Amino acid sequence: MTAEKAITIETEKDLVSHNEFGTFFGVTQDTLDKVWRQLRDANGSSAVYISMEIGADPDVFHPVLDFLR
Repeated sequence: MTAEKAITIETEKDLVSHNEFGTFFGVTQDTLDKVWRQLRDANGSSAVYISMEIGADPDVFHPVLDFLR
């Protein structure tokens, strides 16, 4: 197991992140980028969980669904 560097959150803006599917609140850009790289890694073995909050928003869910198809 490797030690992870602590995440520093100083403002609300630190909890806003973006990718090609939209803007997300509650996760830092560094965390989103790290998770997204791992999910898209062809050599990895990851699972995706989409919460009801995301699933209920067609602007987020449908582009993700189209990408996964």
